[in-house]
Amino acid sequence: MAFAPSFNWPNSNPQIIATQGLHISSQTMTQSYAIPSGNSAMTTGPFTIAGGSQLVIPSGSRLVVL
Repeated sequence: MAFAPSFNWPNSNPQIIATQGLHISSQTMTQSYAIPSGNSAMTTGPFTIAGGSQLVIPSGSRLVVL
């Protein structure tokens, strides 16, 4: 995995590029996050949003959990 800090969403989080065909993600989201308008997101389950955190999915966007 490699970080691409020059490609930042409005949340200013570094983006991950899967260089070996694998994307590794945490099973728990511990900080609030908003999917940028006009974009969608995906993760693999199980997926938990920790207490006190929020995930905002704008109208027209979607979150897919595989």
